Amino acid sequence: MSQSCAAESCESTLGISCHCCDKTFCPDHLDEHYESINSQLDPLTNEINILYDQIMKKTKEKLIGNCLKKLDIWRDECYQMINRLYEKKCHELEQQYVIKTEKQQKEIEQMQSKINKLIHEHDATQQDIEFFKLTIETIKHEIKQIHQICFNINIRPLELYENFISIEETKRDEIDFTILLPPYKTIACSEDYNAYIRCTANDNFLLIHHKSELQLFNKELIMIKNIPWKNHGVYDMCWSLTLNRFIVLDYNKQIYLINESLTSVEQIEINPEQFWWHCTCSDTSLYLLASQHRTDIFQFDLQSPFPLIKRWKISNLSKERDIITDMTYNDETLALIIQNGNKTRMELRSSITFDRIWLLQLDTKYDIIHSITYSCLLNCNDWLLLDYNNSRLIHIDNNGTIRSISMYNPAPTNAILFGSNILVIKTDKSWNFHEI
Repeated sequence: MSQSCAAESCESTLGISCHCCDKTFCPDHLDEHYESINSQLDPLTNEINILYDQIMKKTKEKLIGNCLKKLDIWRDECYQMINRLYEKKCHELEQQYVIKTEKQQKEIEQMQSKINKLIHEHDATQQDIEFFKLTIETIKHEIKQIHQICFNINIRPLELYENFISIEETKRDEIDFTILLPPYKTIACSEDYNAYIRCTANDNFLLIHHKSELQLFNKELIMIKNIPWKNHGVYDMCWSLTLNRFIVLDYNKQIYLINESLTSVEQIEINPEQFWWHCTCSDTSLYLLASQHRTDIFQFDLQSPFPLIKRWKISNLSKERDIITDMTYNDETLALIIQNGNKTRMELRSSITFDRIWLLQLDTKYDIIHSITYSCLLNCNDWLLLDYNNSRLIHIDNNGTIRSISMYNPAPTNAILFGSNILVIKTDKSWNFHEI
């Protein structure tokens, strides 16, 4: 039985079934039908190419870009450590050579000077000749004695084990602050000026300003080093991976670079007339917030002598009403906590253009002593905000959406992520260490 063509207004009864949709078309309309199907492949191809580009470039950068940067910096630091040790040992060997031959070199130089003088003045005597011959023989004998000495260098193989560097996979859903486990360790702290007790961390160490000291803790939370910091408090501190230094802002308008072992403290000059209030840094820039200009952010080059790149006057901020109370850099963005009257909001801005990416108004009042603070968590670019007045932890994702709000007692005043799985929360009386 013949079937009519499925195309509108076609009266042909010579029907051919399409193998993919079971419709019947005449020969002409069947070709058009196949062409219409094939024409849908081009936009699909474009969409697939976009997906491929996202996987190969954007997704790769998002997933492992930061880890690759850390590996590159670690490799460069290892090269530098090897070169420093190499240069030090070369210098020690050169010093040994100088010590062993210094006497003979001086005697030879003195003889050369005397002989040149006698030649110039034509005033040599046979006694001078005999003296020079005897001195030469003595030096030859001493050189022979020196040649009997042998220096050996013992070099231990540089052993790097497979687990020397570990790769850990973390997922956003693994962090649930509504069921945060109790702290597995606490460290008591003084209540005096506790709101201004600052801390920062890198992958290996936690640095705390406490009891007029800078205290350094390892991953086992053992204090391995402390240095006095009596005459000046600390407004803020951060870690620079580029400089391999802690950056510390003190009450006396001073900025210090402190190495990881707290054995080197170097003061740097960056506009000493300003009271620098907060600091954070990227791989290339140091961002500072001054107490007198609480809506402007100063961007400095991290390379000495730390020149000013730009003073950013942040758009959409009121100089009369808004105050930036804290800022943190992460992945080419700056997270800002802004107070306006008794209202508080969080903004995420580009660290390159300072354009606003998102804004989140918070239902918490500003407290000049216990202002809301925040910390970047894991590699998913989430944020943890601390609401002291209401004893709350506010978990915000990287799109500026509140994921959870949970109670935390005693009220939190400060927090930082130490490594990938230790959340350090400061209260009025203690540092609490939580495993996440």
